[in-house]
Amino acid sequence: MTREESQEVERQEQTEEGTAWRRGRKADKKRIRRHGKRELKTKKKEERKEMELRPMGCHKPLDQTRPEAHISSRHFN
Repeated sequence: MTREESQEVERQEQTEEGTAWRRGRKADKKRIRRHGKRELKTKKKEERKEMELRPMGCHKPLDQTRPEAHISSRHFN
């Protein structure tokens, strides 16, 4: 592969990353337009808190009634 081709591939990869990032930003902007910025921030804060409550490697929604149900035995061994 020549140098120009490798630069072209690199440029494509960078733009793909950029579009994914922009897509996320665009979704946020739409949400802000619908609900207002404060609500978006509180939603993100709640998601962050929820992620902190979960045990490592557990991506299921946390069951508040039985928190021990989500903690597998391997965390204690």
